[in-house]
Amino acid sequence: MESPSERIRLRIEGMHCDGCVRRVRKLLEMAGVREVHGVEIGSAEFSASPDGPSAGTIVKALEDAGYQATVRP
Repeated sequence: MESPSERIRLRIEGMHCDGCVRRVRKLLEMAGVREVHGVEIGSAEFSASPDGPSAGTIVKALEDAGYQATVRP
């Protein structure tokens, strides 16, 4: 039986084009991210398994790629 996923919503600054959307989607498709629900300029939403990357880990990866990300409620 699969464990429940945590749905995480992010606000992302610094995305300006479709290339940014593709880059962010690729970053989110890292191990532990179960499903990317949507990526558009300025935001992203995905589900991560409990043993997958934390929201902080994802934010750090996005910041390392040149974006500013914060978790949305």
